[in-house]
Amino acid sequence: MAIPSASFAVPLAEFAAALLAERELMPRARAIVEQVAPLFPGAAVVLYVIEDQDSPAWLPKAANGDIELHGSLIDIGAGTLGALAEKKAPLIFHSAGLLRENYSHLNVRRTLASLAYVPIAVEELLIGALEVISYDQPLTESMLEPLSEVLDVVAIGVATGLAYERERNQNLGSITRLAQMYDLEKVFHSTLELDSLLPIIASKIQEILNVQAVNVWMVEDKDTLLLMSQAGADPASEPGARQRTSEGLAAAVSDSAEPLLIEAAEDERLQQRNAGIEEGAAFSLMAAPLLDNGIVTGVIEAINKLDGAHFEDDDLFALTNMCEAAASALHNAGMFQAERKVEILHTLVKVSQEITSTLHLDRVLQTVVNATQAAIPFERAAIALEQRGKLKLMAVSGMEQILSGDLDIKRLDNLLQWVSLQGELFVAQKDEEVIAPALKSRKS
Repeated sequence: MAIPSASFAVPLAEFAAALLAERELMPRARAIVEQVAPLFPGAAVVLYVIEDQDSPAWLPKAANGDIELHGSLIDIGAGTLGALAEKKAPLIFHSAGLLRENYSHLNVRRTLASLAYVPIAVEELLIGALEVISYDQPLTESMLEPLSEVLDVVAIGVATGLAYERERNQNLGSITRLAQMYDLEKVFHSTLELDSLLPIIASKIQEILNVQAVNVWMVEDKDTLLLMSQAGADPASEPGARQRTSEGLAAAVSDSAEPLLIEAAEDERLQQRNAGIEEGAAFSLMAAPLLDNGIVTGVIEAINKLDGAHFEDDDLFALTNMCEAAASALHNAGMFQAERKVEILHTLVKVSQEITSTLHLDRVLQTVVNATQAAIPFERAAIALEQRGKLKLMAVSGMEQILSGDLDIKRLDNLLQWVSLQGELFVAQKDEEVIAPALKSRKS
């Protein structure tokens, strides 16, 4: 017994107009299965598309009838869909010769009578498929013939929908990259302290590229790179490592001043880099130079995408742009450090001149505790001198005269007395905790 013949939901011209009225692929897919479903009463219809021809896979987009979609990708060669991908022609499978694993992509709890497939193609390029799932009656080739009336319209609708979404996603990707670059510039220029900036550069680039590790190499001298900062784990390099000319990939980028992309672990250069490494070895790598007015000042190296994919030209392009932003921030930090050094030198010269311009001890001591603040920022400086075997507080910054009864002065005097008894001692303070070598921590 055959399924009773039926007609399309709407005339072909009206159907084509309805597809063109929608730009998104999802509403077009729904319109297509709603148009096809009346041809197969009691059956379910599913529309699949192939979004990426470079990595083809079936993606269910819309369904009509007693069937549920999970929206997950299905291997292009799996089961009955795989047979369609190979034949690229209408196919019908009957329950007698159909195993459950052949249609494991379907979440059905009813017994199937037939499965039918019609390819959706544009100029012999397979871009999708229509699947008809019959539960009650077997399907025949003659029942699929009416689909030929709408197949061209369906193919155009699916192809243009895919093209629109691809273009939209590219535009969204461009906007996202612009937003990331704006955020990157803002973060990179948030500090002029080189010691703080280098870890920020490494961690931010690692975050945006979603990679295992990022190394920031800086030129130490003409022939040597020094690994100044690292975000993530790279077993081949540790902070403080050095590379000289011809000793590594970062050095090669520094010498050539050209970006480097290595896509596959089979590359001889990566095999040399991975020698002796068992876990965390690089299977893909890219590096780009940091350029300041055409001069290489460093190299940024990225190791392994966390999703397991290999780096591509787009990734290298993104890294190169990030290196430009990083180089600009590093230039500003370098200028700031140079200005600070000049300021310190001026301060030291000024202090030296004031010290040597007088033989008055009190004035010399006041100059030391006050004028040196321009070179070494501090909250308070004090000098104590030994007189007749006893340490005496002689000068305190910000105070022309020492008030012996002042509580703060007493505390400061006690601290200096304690320090004098320790011999050579470096004292560091963090918050309220004082830490000194060979001495247990105590509260200040």
